[in-house]
Formats: sequence, C-alpha cells, structure tokens
Amino acid sequence: MKYALTAKEACAALNCGKTKFYALLGSGELTAIRLGRKVLIKPEEIARFMAALPPVMTPTRRRRTA
Repeated sequence: MKYALTAKEACAALNCGKTKFYALLGSGELTAIRLGRKVLIKPEEIARFMAALPPVMTPTRRRRTA
C-alpha cells in the first residue's frame, strides 16, 4: 500500500497532465505535501477530489430533419 503518490502517479490517477495537476494544487482544489523537493499527494486526497466533482450530464442527441 502506498501512503503517497508522486506528481506523475497522481497525474496518471487523475488522467490529467502536469500543468493541470499543478493548477489544481495552486487553486487549492487539491492539497499536497512536500518531502524535500518532491511533491506528494495522498490517495485519499485524490478520492476526495474525484468524489467532489459534479456529474456530467450529456445532452441527448437531436435528430436531423432533412
């Protein structure tokens, strides 16, 4: 069991790039810890962030009238 994920692992878990990851940290939507020069994020923090995201409501397709 991992207690913390690296930035690269967190990006893979969130399916986002490093720029978006660091933007989420900067905005306070995600919190991380620093160990020396490494930025680490707890798996519970990723789960909390994902649970807080709103559901996607996809619009129904309209039929074309020809």
